[in-house]
Amino acid sequence: MGPFEQLLIGLSLAMDSFAISVCKGSAIRDVRMRHALAMGLCFGFAQAAMPLLGYLLSRNLSGLIHAVDHWISFALLLVLGGNMIREARGRKSAGHCRAVSSSLEVWVLLALAIVTSIDAFTIGMTMAFLEADIVTGAVLFGVVTFLLCFAGAWIGTKVGDRFGANAEMLGGCALIAIGVKIILEHMGWI
Repeated sequence: MGPFEQLLIGLSLAMDSFAISVCKGSAIRDVRMRHALAMGLCFGFAQAAMPLLGYLLSRNLSGLIHAVDHWISFALLLVLGGNMIREARGRKSAGHCRAVSSSLEVWVLLALAIVTSIDAFTIGMTMAFLEADIVTGAVLFGVVTFLLCFAGAWIGTKVGDRFGANAEMLGGCALIAIGVKIILEHMGWI
C-alpha cells in the first residue's frame, strides 16, 4: 500500500468526521477559530491513534493468517465502504445535521471522534496484514482529518445538510475501490 492509496484511505476515513464537523458548524452558526481547532484536533487525533491501535493489536495475527490476509483486507474495506454508502444515503434523506447537537465540550467531541474512527481501527488491522507503513499512514490520516474537520466547521455555517452525506458516500466508494485493487493485485491481474 503506497502513499497514494494511504491518502485515498485517509480522505475516505475522514468523511464521517468531516460530515459531523459540517453539521456542528451548521448547528453553531457562529463558528470561531477555537471551535474549528477543537473539532480538527479531536477528530484528527482519533483518526491517527485508532489505526495505530488496530495495527499493533493485529500485527501478531498477521503471521497466522497470511494466506488469507488479502481477502480479509478486501472484505473489511468492502464492508466499511458499503456501510458508509448506506449510512450516507440514510442521512441524506433524514436530514443528518438536525440530529447533531451544537455542544463543543471536549468529552462530546472525543466521543464522536472515537465513534467515527472505529473504521480507522479496522484499516490499521488491514495495514498490518498488508505490512504497510503504519506510521506514515497514521500521520497522514490524522493530518487529513484535522484539515477536513477544521474546514468542515466553517463550511457547515454555509451549507449544512447538503454537503456532508455526499462526501461520506464518496468516501465509501473510494474504500470499496481500494479493496478491489488489493484483491486484483493479490490475484496478479494488475
